[in-house]
Parts: sequence; C-alpha cells; structure tokens
Amino acid sequence: MAANMQATFLGWMNGSGAASTWVPVVTDPRYETFLRGCFPGLLADQKSYNTVWTLYNDPAARPLSAAQLTWSMLYTAQILPAGATSAVWPGGTTASADGATQWEWRTLYMPVGPAENTMKRLMVGVRPLPRGHINMANIAFVNQSQQQWRETAPTSGAWTNATNADGSPKVTSLRTSYYLDNCATVVIVCDAAGGASNDFAIGNTPGEGAAGVGGVTGGPALTWFLNHVRHEIGHAVGARSLAGVSETGNTFATTFGGWAPSSAAAIKAAPYWTASGTKKLNVGGVEADVTAAAASDWLAGLIETGGEPPGNAVTNMAGSVPAKLGAIDVAWAGQPLTGYIRAITNNGGNLAVKDSAYQFPGFTPPGPDVVIWSSRYNPSGWTKYAKAAWSACVPKMGWYSVSSPVEMFAEMYTHKYSGGALPDAVNGKTPTTFFAELEASTDTQFQTTGAATGGAAPTNPAPARPTNTLPAG
Repeated sequence: MAANMQATFLGWMNGSGAASTWVPVVTDPRYETFLRGCFPGLLADQKSYNTVWTLYNDPAARPLSAAQLTWSMLYTAQILPAGATSAVWPGGTTASADGATQWEWRTLYMPVGPAENTMKRLMVGVRPLPRGHINMANIAFVNQSQQQWRETAPTSGAWTNATNADGSPKVTSLRTSYYLDNCATVVIVCDAAGGASNDFAIGNTPGEGAAGVGGVTGGPALTWFLNHVRHEIGHAVGARSLAGVSETGNTFATTFGGWAPSSAAAIKAAPYWTASGTKKLNVGGVEADVTAAAASDWLAGLIETGGEPPGNAVTNMAGSVPAKLGAIDVAWAGQPLTGYIRAITNNGGNLAVKDSAYQFPGFTPPGPDVVIWSSRYNPSGWTKYAKAAWSACVPKMGWYSVSSPVEMFAEMYTHKYSGGALPDAVNGKTPTTFFAELEASTDTQFQTTGAATGGAAPTNPAPARPTNTLPAG
C-alpha cells in the first residue's frame, strides 16, 4: 500500500494524475510516515514545497506532531523549544559608584512549547507568505520575559536572573508580540500552556475604526494571532537589505509616509494652532487671564508629561482637565490642536496616551503633514508624516499603519499577504511596485537549503526597543 501511495504521489509531482486521487488517502496517522518516506529532510525545491503544503491540506485535521514535522521540512527557521535562551533583548549597562564593577543587563524571552491549536494556527498564518520570508527569523511562543544581569568587570560572570525586593523572579507577562532584530526572532505572545491567547477577531469599533489590518470593514478579516504572525514576519523582512530590492521595506515606508521628527513647536504653530493674544479663561465660573501661548503649551504638555504641565497658567486654575479643555474650546474656538488632544484623550478623560496618540478618530488633520506623538518612532516624541499617507492607509489598513514607518511597512505586508489591496502611491512610492521587487528577490537570506540554522544571522544589538504589534483588547 505504502509503495503504491508513494508512486501515485510522486507521479502527481511529475505532472501525472490528480491530487484528488491521493490527498484523501494520506490521512492521519499515515501522513507522517508517508512524509518521512518520501522526503529525507528539508525540501530544497519549490515543487516539493508546494506539494507538501497540498498534502498537509487542512491544518485543523492534523495533530501537533504532523504540524511540527511539516514545519521542519518546509522551513529553516526554528520554533524555539522551552528552555531556549537565544531570544534576548539588550538592556544596557550599569556600574558601581567607583566604576570598578560593571554589569550588563538583558531581557530573556522564555519560550514555551506551542499547544496543538497554536501550532495549527501558526501554519494557517504562514501559509500565504513567501517561503524565504519565513526563513528569516525564528519563532518563539512566549508568555513571560525575565530580566537578567551579569558582571562584565573586573571579571566576567554568568547570566543571573534578577529578582524583586521580596526575592521573587523579576518576570513580566507579555501583552503583545515582538520582532527582535538583534537575534532574528519573532516573539508571539501566548498563555503559560502555549495556547494562542489572542486568537479572537480584531473587529472595528463604531466611531473609532479598525485598530489594525484584519479589522477594517470590507478588508481581510483576521484574528489578533494571525495579524501578529504575519506582521512580525513583516518586520523581519522590512529590516533587511535584499538583493534586487532597491531599499529596505522600512526605508520604503519612511519615504512613502514622509516620516520625519517633528516638535512641540510645530504642533503649537499653524495650521494646528493659530490663536494669539490673551483671553479670559472661564473654568467652572472662575476666570483667569491666559495667553494663547500658555493654552497651547498646556495642550501639548498634557501629552508630553502625561498630566497637566507644572507651572502653566491653565494648570494653576482649579478644575478638571475636561473642564479646562472645554474652556479653551470656548475661548479659542476651532483650533485643530484642541481637536487632536480631545480625540486622543477621550476629551481629557485619559492622559496616559503616549502609546496610542497615533489614533485620533473624528479628527481631520488640518495641513499637508500630520503631527502626532509617536512612542514607536525612533526617536520617540513629536513626529510627522504626510496626510496623503494617512488618507491612503487608515481606511484600508487601520490605525496601526500610521503609528511609525516600521509599523506602516509591517501592516502593508500583513495586508498584502492576507488578500488585501495595497495603498495607492504616495510621495512617488508605489507599494505594488516595491512588493513585486521583494517577491522577485533571490537573496541568500531567503535560505531554503542546508541545516536548519534558524533564520538570518544575528546582528549587533539594535539601539531602539523591539518593534511590537498593538496589544489585543
């Protein structure tokens, strides 16, 4: 029977016969035995790769062992096992007062083995992606990270787990997923048992729009898990210079979006703020003379400080932030800066918005540049990008596509490989043209042969924090 199955299968690979004659036959548990018998290991050619995917068929019908075996034959990237210590992020250095003793710090992302359904969902997530792209980074399913330190001078010591004051391990539960460029690893958030804790629909909130790709009405429908898998692999691709591709994906998105550092001065000037002079500001029936400059300083300071900026004339008045916002709106009506602050703070009700200040539902930027506070731009702070990019990206891909240039590229990547149409050209950059270059590249980083080395070679620690996707929920 096995010999007949193999002959039928290999005949189909060479162009004879129909898949329908053998796909239903190769079912569990014979699938794994059959796969090992037909293929000695990692598949080198595209025909074999496509054939095994066809043979694997419906992920929901395969057990964990079948998914893991299939992965090992299709990809050089590794799924890191529990106990692996390669998924790390550098955390800087410290020294004793006299400088004689020095320490190095890092965050260790601690992998857990994926649960059966998590592995099945991973296979669904990667299926539409080019094979070489998946080979650029290892995958780590992680529930917690551990802060660690080691002595580097005067002697070199081993990595040691940091502890809290009570002696407990200094661990952090992950809320989202990351791409760690320094060790070429995609970190996917999961629960302690390796379950896909974020495998629920992204959705589209009325009046606010979609948080990211997968939630835009009329576009691809994704769960957070599937978005994270494709988005983080998109980060791995976007960070690399590749043969035959004119620029990196991140550089492409930077020019497409017109991304650049901005300043508080820019958002306190036209077209965001055009007011001048002094007015009576009435907060709760109590009036005070406030200059337009002080009012704009207060508005920008709400974001910069996460509260009312100390010493400001508006801060010195009694009353709540929402009441003061209302008073400024009355005194200097129609100023876009006030509208932006209202949109990102829920009318002053939430000032802890540095991580989400790229979302401003109901507010239309007033000029050719959108000025936002971006915690994801490098360096973080006041940032600008082209309003044309806002118009091109948000309706198709959701808000996260305008949180920074690297997130813009990763969301473009996710959108394309989830069946969505790419945005139109902006600033002379056409996404469809760029992705055609990307798919035509035969760069050696797209490993398809040889030992399973686990993604691209690690680089030196990056100066910025790891890129991340928007937390689910």
